[in-house]
Amino acid sequence: MSEATAADDAVDGDAESTNGSAGQEGADESDEFTVDIQRWLINAFIVFHVCGIIVWNLPNSSLQEGLTKFYSLYMGVSSSWQQWTMFSPDPVIFNTYVTATVHYQNGSTREYTFQRISKLGILAKYRQERWRKFIENTQDNSRPDYWPYLARYAAVTEDYAPITNPVVSVDLFRHQQSIVYGGAAHPEYLTMKMMSEHVISMPLPRPGETSR
Repeated sequence: MSEATAADDAVDGDAESTNGSAGQEGADESDEFTVDIQRWLINAFIVFHVCGIIVWNLPNSSLQEGLTKFYSLYMGVSSSWQQWTMFSPDPVIFNTYVTATVHYQNGSTREYTFQRISKLGILAKYRQERWRKFIENTQDNSRPDYWPYLARYAAVTEDYAPITNPVVSVDLFRHQQSIVYGGAAHPEYLTMKMMSEHVISMPLPRPGETSR
């Protein structure tokens, strides 16, 4: 091999080495950029989420109301909304549960009680906490638009009537007991009818069947 050929091979080797190093550096820079973007997005989400919780718990004001509207969709969909009903100035003053009387076409009835957290064990309470919030936030007189859904749920859960004996109506009842402190005896539950017979216009499907 001539000296010129050897020199050319050496130059080509150096060029390939340089190109390889440049390519590796470019790939490393691209990876670092991707990591930086991911880190920035995660940090931005954390800041957005924390700000949403802070806004949700600000004292009532026109500013808080405006900011809450901005966050309301996200807080609702993510179930991150806050409701401090155990603190002043307006703590909860009632123990409440809801029952339903389901009426069938042949005149028979069935009683259904929505989940009562106080009747569950400690571990079950953690798993079923959503029921307490569900009933707490739907039984109130300010939210009657939710009641037909409660009625329909009571109609289709647990025991199912034959399709020839469909549900025709559901009565919802709210049971409330005043919360007392200082060791005083608890008063009896007071029962109030939330909704008069809600007629369901079509037979409800049994499991595995499709409503027609």
